[in-house]
This record gives sequence, structure tokens and C-alpha cells, in this order.
Amino acid sequence: MDISEIIAEHGAVYKAGSASMTDLRTKYVQKSESQAFFPTFPTDSTILDGGRAEFSNVIQRFQTAWTPKGGVTITPEKVQLYEIKIDFQELPDKIEASWLGFLADKELDRTKWPIVKWLCEGLLEKSDEDMELYEIYGGVPAVITPGTATPAGGSMMGIKKLINTAITAGKCVPISMGAVPTGEVAFVDYVEDFVDQIPEILRSQIDYIFMSKTLQQRFQRGMRTKYNVNYAQVTDLLLVQDTKIQVAGLASHTGSNKIWATPRNNRIRPIKKPKNPKIFKIENVDRLVKCYTDWWEAVGFWCYAYLFTNDVELT
Repeated sequence: MDISEIIAEHGAVYKAGSASMTDLRTKYVQKSESQAFFPTFPTDSTILDGGRAEFSNVIQRFQTAWTPKGGVTITPEKVQLYEIKIDFQELPDKIEASWLGFLADKELDRTKWPIVKWLCEGLLEKSDEDMELYEIYGGVPAVITPGTATPAGGSMMGIKKLINTAITAGKCVPISMGAVPTGEVAFVDYVEDFVDQIPEILRSQIDYIFMSKTLQQRFQRGMRTKYNVNYAQVTDLLLVQDTKIQVAGLASHTGSNKIWATPRNNRIRPIKKPKNPKIFKIENVDRLVKCYTDWWEAVGFWCYAYLFTNDVELT
């Protein structure tokens, strides 16, 4: 915890009653958005194994001879969970002789000081932001160096990497679309063409097309211009014309031109120890307070053949 500027401005002293929690404001953080679109699946496993069955044609014209026809192919699928943790430590005593002294306490047990509760609340909010901005879309599991924390975006396999890995493996074939148009109306045409190329049997199962907030805004403005209609609700501008499919802009996709869609029941967010992301174990060691938690989590898809994406940012 860096309080050097606080001490430089207010001095290395605490004046009782001069400040309170209302005077300490935390920087805005990005709330979690993407996780809500993946149905949560609590599990005790670290990998989920599944299979997809596909039957071949069985109908034939009648004859008295025995002519067996048809078959079934079962393809294995899996979703790998990743072990994630938060380790944090702080020496609360450093704030006692400072403007932040109102977060100290007379308790000998530092874990009971108000600053510890405040820190834990901030850490949980920050973990939501980290998941949204670095892990759930752009994450690529980092190589672990013993004793060294992994960097942001290195904790799990994100959506983009999952899609591109499936494309490389031949499990998912991107729709040939070309570069994303910068024009607003042209982008609406682009999204409508994207939807038209999804097989009809699956098109009716698609609920959202996911993209960045920038692309979502481009779509909204393009819809308003293209159809020249005064919509009753803003949400109507997010609806792909003549479908029930909505455009969803996510903070996790910031800076990306990749768009993708899949049925809701093909998305999954398995999690082991589901209560742990919102709680901490707190320990007091030689006046040093340590806060930690850990769990297993992933986002994934049961069947990549039912996943549709444009042919950009394939690496």
C-alpha cells in the first residue's frame, strides 16, 4: 500500500476526528459483465468431460431384404478448469500515524482493524475487474515460475484463445466475412450477413452476438440510420432485424474486432469452490496481515461446431 503522497500532503500524523470513511473514495472499477452470459456449473472436478453424438441418415425406401443403414459418431469434448488465487499482504501499522489513521484500531489483532475489511472489499471489486478486462476474453495461461506471480491475463484460457484454438484444430470453421467495416450502416449489413450464414436450424437457438462495446455502438447507430425508425426502446436498436438475436457489447472485448455467437446451452462456466471468489481467509503473522483465497474456474463450449465467429484476429 503506497501512502507516500498522503503523508507528503497531510503529514505523518493522525488528527482524531479529522477524517472518516466518507472522505476516502475508491477509483471506479469495471464490473463483471461477461460471466453472466455463461451459465454457472458448480463442480468438484478440475476438468469436465463430455461427448457429442451425431447420427447419420436412417430413412430408406422399403424392401423385404434386410438393408441396415445409419450410424452414430460420438466426438469427445472437454472443458478444462484453471486454478486461480488471490494472495495479498499488508502491514496495517503504517497507516496509524497518517491521515488514514481512522482505519486503524485499538485491537491488538490487526485482522480486526477497519482497514482490513476495507482492503478486502476493494480486492474483491478489483478481482471482478481483472476477470473482465484481462482473463475471461483475452486470457492465455502463463507458464508458472516458482515464487513469482503470473501477469495479468495469464490465469486462464479466455474466449478468444478458445475460439482460435478450436479453429486451428478444425473443430470450428470461421464464417468468411473479411475486415469489420468502419461505417455504421455497413457494419449493420455485416452483422446481418453474419447471421444469415449461420445454419437455419441453429440460428433460431442463438440469443446474442458478442462483440466490443465500440462495435455495439456502431451497430446501434447504423440501425438508426439504415431503418430510419424512431424506436420505442433503446434495446430495439440492439436487435438484429427479423430475428430474436441481440447484439451484446462487452468490456472484456475492448479493442477486438472479433464477433461470435453460440446457443446459450453451448456456453458453460464451470467453477470449483464457488463460494471462494467472494471470501478471504485472513491471517495475522507478526503484525503482517495476509488475505488469500483460491478456486478453480473456466469458460468453455460443449460443441465448437455450434460456435460461429468472423474470420478476423485468428492468432
